[in-house]
Amino acid sequence: DRAHVSRGAVFAPVLGVIVTDGDSDRDVLRGGEAAARVALTAAADGLGIVEFDVDDDDRPRLRELLAVAGTPQIVLGFGHPLQRG
Repeated sequence: DRAHVSRGAVFAPVLGVIVTDGDSDRDVLRGGEAAARVALTAAADGLGIVEFDVDDDDRPRLRELLAVAGTPQIVLGFGHPLQRG
């Protein structure tokens, strides 16, 4: 499974994308660091986050859809954790 879910199941109506200048190992690391900071901020605000890695084959299409010059690394979904029970 390509998705990583933190804080349990999340209803994620808002999406964000981490975009870097390129696709070097350093860019990938910086994208991961940025995603971690965003996840900590979301958790502090009581939000859950769903993280989807962007496959190499999907990057050109996602770049086109977003109309960005950089390299999409990670798609993040934000929302309130679903209550279980």
